[in-house]
Amino acid sequence: MSYSPLVTIIIPVYNGSNYLKEAIESSLAQTYHNIEVIVVNDGSKDDGATESIAKSFGDKIKYFYKENGGVASALNVGIKESKGEYLSWLSHDDMYLSHKIKYQLDFLGDKFLPRQILYGDFQIFDVPTGKSSINLTPSVSPGNYLCEALYLLFGGAIHGCTLLLPKACFDEVGLFNEDLRTVQDYDLWFKLLKARYEFRHIQGPLIVTRHHEGQGTLSMADIHRQEVERLYIWAFDEFFESFKCFSLEQVASFVMLLKNKNLTEAPFHIIKRWPDNQVQRDCLMSYLQDQDINKKTVFRTSVKKLVQQTLLTKLATAKNPTLEWIFRLFEKR
Repeated sequence: MSYSPLVTIIIPVYNGSNYLKEAIESSLAQTYHNIEVIVVNDGSKDDGATESIAKSFGDKIKYFYKENGGVASALNVGIKESKGEYLSWLSHDDMYLSHKIKYQLDFLGDKFLPRQILYGDFQIFDVPTGKSSINLTPSVSPGNYLCEALYLLFGGAIHGCTLLLPKACFDEVGLFNEDLRTVQDYDLWFKLLKARYEFRHIQGPLIVTRHHEGQGTLSMADIHRQEVERLYIWAFDEFFESFKCFSLEQVASFVMLLKNKNLTEAPFHIIKRWPDNQVQRDCLMSYLQDQDINKKTVFRTSVKKLVQQTLLTKLATAKNPTLEWIFRLFEKR
């Protein structure tokens, strides 16, 4: 390819001596060579083990140390120090497949596309069992882009380390929110979607992500749950005008999605704000209260109630025997 932009890979790390070496090696082993690798030590307290590993790579990487402030603050240091036209983030306990950056740049072609964000599939390695699997992330179709993109983000389907982002996007929407400990990535993805950046999927795994007991979302499970609830409530309000254009079945799919993630405040917030009338609200509550309910049955029931409401209104204003007969017939269905 004739277009060869500099790509910065940022690796934030805290007490990461167990996996950091492999993360750095996977970054340096990229088949696309115009890269810089930045490692940001977020105040590790492991007697210098993390720092020793990072410094062992010498001038092959750029190394920065900062006081502990969380992943978002470490990422922001990396962004500020980066020189690349594109940025990619790698957790210290994950690894890039060697083709990751080249595959994404080949997809973009020979031009800079400033409003496209690329994401892909990923391989999961479960440390306790030693088993691997491939996670295929859904694509977003142009014809129903916003609804599907929101569903993707509300579902937490995108792995942040698969992304390739134009650095300029941070000038527009800002850096990662350092007040967030576990959802700083999705907070930013929602902001990028709001700013009309286009998320595009590339088929095939780009990274290997480890599942282990020391992961932040597991070690900070209570904080993570609270942050997710608040994030989804905020995101729904941010995109409320768009949600108003979605169908009842589409909104119901969001309610069920959040219910299946064992959330409570966020789905109730949607039910409280979205419906135009009590019938729609009752329908959404039916989805929320019964996970195994037949969706078509619920939807048809809601339509039936809406028709009944309309007929009752007409019956109240006009004594029409035909309308009354239709209503009684419909009531028996």
